Amino acid sequence: MNLLSRSVNTLKRLTVRWGTAATQFFTILGRGRPLNFNDYRTSDEAVRNSAAVATVRWIQRNWSEAPIMVGKVDSQDIVKVINSRLLKLLKRPNSHYSGLAMFKGVVADYIYTGNAYLLKMRTTAEGGIDGRGRVESLWWVPSFMIVPEGDPDDNTIFIKHYVYEIDGFKQEIDPRDIVHFRDGFDPKNPRYGISAFSSLLRELLGDNEAANWKLALLMNSGVPGIIISGTKDSSIALEDAEQIKEDYTQRFTGSNRGLPLIMSGAIDVKKLAFDPEQMNLTALRHSDEERITAGIGVPAVVVGLGAGLVHSTFANFSEAREAAYESCMIPMQDDFAETLTNQLLPEFHNIDTHVIQYDISKVRVLQPDINALHVRVRGDVLTGIISVNEGRKQLGYPPVDNSDVWYVPNGVTVSQSPGTAIAPNNTGDNEDDIEGNPEGGAPTSDDPEAQNRALTFVKEFLNISGSSIPVGPGEYTNGS
Repeated sequence: MNLLSRSVNTLKRLTVRWGTAATQFFTILGRGRPLNFNDYRTSDEAVRNSAAVATVRWIQRNWSEAPIMVGKVDSQDIVKVINSRLLKLLKRPNSHYSGLAMFKGVVADYIYTGNAYLLKMRTTAEGGIDGRGRVESLWWVPSFMIVPEGDPDDNTIFIKHYVYEIDGFKQEIDPRDIVHFRDGFDPKNPRYGISAFSSLLRELLGDNEAANWKLALLMNSGVPGIIISGTKDSSIALEDAEQIKEDYTQRFTGSNRGLPLIMSGAIDVKKLAFDPEQMNLTALRHSDEERITAGIGVPAVVVGLGAGLVHSTFANFSEAREAAYESCMIPMQDDFAETLTNQLLPEFHNIDTHVIQYDISKVRVLQPDINALHVRVRGDVLTGIISVNEGRKQLGYPPVDNSDVWYVPNGVTVSQSPGTAIAPNNTGDNEDDIEGNPEGGAPTSDDPEAQNRALTFVKEFLNISGSSIPVGPGEYTNGS
């Protein structure tokens, strides 16, 4: 078994424990020393933060709405490649999970840490790039298990190898066997990307501590604390104080709150002079939520956070979802597509003629933009700015024969040459009449069948949107 195979077998047995260094309950004010941000890992705090997790989960759920595709560059067009082995691999990277599951892991790592990795597994037979084995499967590797390293003896080598480590086992992996997704560059080490959360640690800590405070308050009978003391006529012995404290805690906090407590002596119980409403954290939490979601590029209202719902309406919710795609999903998918094109596509196709893209035309929230494109193209065709085939090309339809024609509306004057005007309803007596078009207007073919075919294609093109618009002198189409 080779080293890469051993790595994958280890991955199969791996139980990922995100945030183990930050799972304990911390109370910053109770530490008795200034807050040291070096005590925290940004990714750990982000994984613990409900606003961050809600945002990441929204991105994961909606990631597949724009399906990944392999395209071949044909002139200036990109044509989808249907039967691509690369596309099949991206949809089913290995026998254990789907491409959608794989990219959920990649997306989470990319956002939380700024780095995400895929490991290429190859066959023993040649057939891949540089005479190496052909890539037969892909595996997501958690980012905390991979370290990119340069060459200490040659600073011209950006990455000499990636060090894979788990349970004390280290292995050097060739950069050609790794797909490394980076979110920009970490200025401290440009071999790494950098997470947007790196500048949001204060907001993450503040929001987490606000949630902890609320939980502690509710678990403590809904009050921040009490004082138990003796009465004027009696006092509590020191040896009894701890027992009374323990009994009170067991019967009045947690799931036992509300149980009766019988004391053998007289005691006085006083609540601290504190009203929870005086420490209303709603505004503070909304401020943290807004910054956390803004760092990722998703409006708070889109993921259902209170900071966004306060000002939400049905009208601006649709705009917010569109903004989430334009400021987060589309740029992130463009980044992923370029990384896959540069680091994975050459294993299967010529990088000069093929690309990997995400097809955003399938995204429902962006459909209004596509409808606007149809309206604009239809208008360009109707005014003769572009031909029918040019309009079909802009809308993603293939060209058809005999449709390189331009539509000229009735009543519009066209010019055969600069300074020479032709009336739209010319009788043919003018020497400047266009041959074969006695009624004036745009030049046409001498072949009546070609004229009929062209007009049919124009009608079919306009019927795409079912508009009531003229397609010829005295003719209209309304989709019927």
